[in-house]
Amino acid sequence: LYQRLRDEQPDFASKVMMIEGQLEEKGLALSPEHRELIKNSHIVIHGAATVRFDEKLRLAVNINVRGTKEILLFAREMPNLK
Repeated sequence: LYQRLRDEQPDFASKVMMIEGQLEEKGLALSPEHRELIKNSHIVIHGAATVRFDEKLRLAVNINVRGTKEILLFAREMPNLK
């Protein structure tokens, strides 16, 4: 996937921005500045999760299930989502 992307768009890395959010928090605890960035964003890649098998169930559900829901709600605010 990345090799094809590098071949087709060598400058792709300059267009990628990572935003750190708190998956267990409502609204991902994003700053107003980060929320402003979504106006020009086109793609969301959600790669966060807890994979610890000894994680407390409530925390694991909050991160993996509720966190994914928060990402989807965040993505719904993106007018240019593809």
